[in-house]
Amino acid sequence: MQLPDRTIRDVRAELRIWGTYWYNKEQLGGYASRSACDKLGEVMTNSDSHLYEQELTPPPFVQAYDRLIADLVPECRRALRAYYVCGRTGTSKTSKEKPGAVDRQNWALMGFDSKKSYVFWLRRAEMELV
Repeated sequence: MQLPDRTIRDVRAELRIWGTYWYNKEQLGGYASRSACDKLGEVMTNSDSHLYEQELTPPPFVQAYDRLIADLVPECRRALRAYYVCGRTGTSKTSKEKPGAVDRQNWALMGFDSKKSYVFWLRRAEMELV
């Protein structure tokens, strides 16, 4: 997944695809008893993983990003999920709004101390994926 000529623009485009996939699975697929956005503040342990595993097989691209994101610190993972998955306002492909446009104002509900902290962890996560 680590390509030498990747830019932050490439990473953000790939994260939008990753976030769209998981957003659509959550909203349209109904695969979970609780939404991913609802579980944002919880810490998941290995003993809890059986509760969230379903017979859902994401595409290889999404699985690769899931593995990369799993290696990040929890604050980075939470910021990425909040922005790219939970920050969507609708499923329309013609929507002009960027992911996270509405929920950018709700950083306190995502468990961050300040908006500055939320943006810091989001940018750090994106830079670690470059």
